[in-house]
Amino acid sequence: MNNQRYLGRIVTWKAQEKYGFIQSPSHPNDIFFHINHSNHRDWLPQVGEIVRFEVGRDAQGRVCAMNVESQSPAPCIAPPRINPGDILLAILVFAAFIALLGLATLTVGLPVWVIGWYVAASVVTLMLYIEDKQRARRGVRRIREKTLHRWELLGGWPGALIAQELVRHKVSKGSYTGVFWLIVGLHLLGIIGYIVAQIGLAG
Repeated sequence: MNNQRYLGRIVTWKAQEKYGFIQSPSHPNDIFFHINHSNHRDWLPQVGEIVRFEVGRDAQGRVCAMNVESQSPAPCIAPPRINPGDILLAILVFAAFIALLGLATLTVGLPVWVIGWYVAASVVTLMLYIEDKQRARRGVRRIREKTLHRWELLGGWPGALIAQELVRHKVSKGSYTGVFWLIVGLHLLGIIGYIVAQIGLAG
């Protein structure tokens, strides 16, 4: 491999496939590079970004850029904005949910497996949120919103609520949060309806 370093500009980048091409005045043709040829695997290359690189050959003997490093200044990313009102709402809703589950268990004999299902579904949903957040940062294919909503509806909404405050994910998109809070309301009303129905049957 030629250890000489060159300057160039990214002219093509395919985020899902993780490869692109660099244009450099030192070479007549655009030069291929894969994210594995960079020095930072968590880097998200952008079209127009200035890079420094070496020229080598890949496993198939093709010319490609190696040891690619960004020369553009790192963007200043503001930390996620934490809204105390959102945290208070999340705490109140979560506390109300726990209180309703406890009331249903003690007064009308809510099956224990229901609580276990909520816990299991919440763990899965929490993990899906965190994974989707990581995918968003890496610029790769995201988890479908329908999948997240499906798990919330199946009982994982407490995990989603925790994830929203823990990693600040899916909190700014109005259409998404609207569906989420509709699901939360349905579950809370469902538990209340179960308690009322069981009391009515007992009476």
